[in-house]
Amino acid sequence: MVYSDDVIKHGKVISISSGRIYSTFYHVMISLCLPDVNHCEMGSEVQVLWGDNIHTQKLIRATMSRCPFLDLPRNKDIEVNCI
Repeated sequence: MVYSDDVIKHGKVISISSGRIYSTFYHVMISLCLPDVNHCEMGSEVQVLWGDNIHTQKLIRATMSRCPFLDLPRNKDIEVNCI
């Protein structure tokens, strides 16, 4: 089963989000969204219509962030000779 939720900005659906998961590292929920290029300003606030049509749906706030979400160094930037 695939779950997806509408991503809304200024009352207009700009994308869908999927793959939501709780990050134990950052203590926040993370979800993947591929918005229209005109709506993907970093740090902009959007709303996610969370839930399914059968049960109660709720608008929750979300902030656009880059992917990958983690701020860890990339493998290519690590000097392995020093390990």
